[in-house]
Amino acid sequence: MRKLAYITFVLVGAALMLAAQSANYKLPQSILDSGGKKVGSANYVVEPKVAIDSQSALARESTIFYPGFFFPAIFSLPPAFVRTGEFTLRIAAFNRESGMALNTTDNINYLPKFKIVVSDQLGIDLSSITVSFNNKIVINSNNRSSFIDPASPETTRLSTLLYDPTELAAGSYALLIEARDTQDRRLSKNYELTVDTGPAKVGSLAVSPATFSPTYPPVPGKGVAVAFSVSKDTDVNIIVLNPAGRGPDWNFKMLARAGYNQVEFSGVSDISSQPLANGIYVIKVIGEGRELGKTYLVVFDRRKQQ
Repeated sequence: MRKLAYITFVLVGAALMLAAQSANYKLPQSILDSGGKKVGSANYVVEPKVAIDSQSALARESTIFYPGFFFPAIFSLPPAFVRTGEFTLRIAAFNRESGMALNTTDNINYLPKFKIVVSDQLGIDLSSITVSFNNKIVINSNNRSSFIDPASPETTRLSTLLYDPTELAAGSYALLIEARDTQDRRLSKNYELTVDTGPAKVGSLAVSPATFSPTYPPVPGKGVAVAFSVSKDTDVNIIVLNPAGRGPDWNFKMLARAGYNQVEFSGVSDISSQPLANGIYVIKVIGEGRELGKTYLVVFDRRKQQ
């Protein structure tokens, strides 16, 4: 009776251990079952709950339940386990209005709309995802399902959440996102965000590449990227002025969202419908009836040198 109870205990224990599997490891090549029979030299893969990076160099016997064995497998250390899965947990937050990823310090609208993406190739502990806004927990395991993006079905490898705070006064706010993977490795990401209701300000205006050789006809994705951040949602005109002061050669109207914005200029003039001639051009961002920022673009058409 005792022997039967012991076998039952071993089998139940094995089932419980296998149910708690989470991370991939390789067993050593020499594996013995409990009867002393060598079962092979291949790399058997198990998934223990606790992540083990290394163990003592002292050899010793260890026991682990493994699918296919009626009894526990017994093997010697070192090495016991070798990690086969990399740490791939990622956290990112986006401004849903602009579609742009938030920088760790960024401007937001007084009615922000966030998209929060947590991903991991091996698996996320979905119950661990916590979102705090202005030092108050707003999403956790109790209410997370209410914030899941319906357009992005949740899996153990990807969780996409939508969060829209109520109207915010001007000031600074903290967004903190925390999660862990199924190996209990943790990651957090903190954003320092600013709501500005004063006059619009543009920062970090830049073009890439700064020296540009236009193609004709234009090729999408091969133009000039005009990138800038703005302190609040603002209607702007992005204009390209030619060296002779005539123009503008390009005038693009858009609603710039608080934070990072980017548009593409093909390098083709609105006036002539031809690629810009060689020269130094001024790019300006105009909003609220004034110049918010400017930078320069050098056009050098290599075809004209052939």
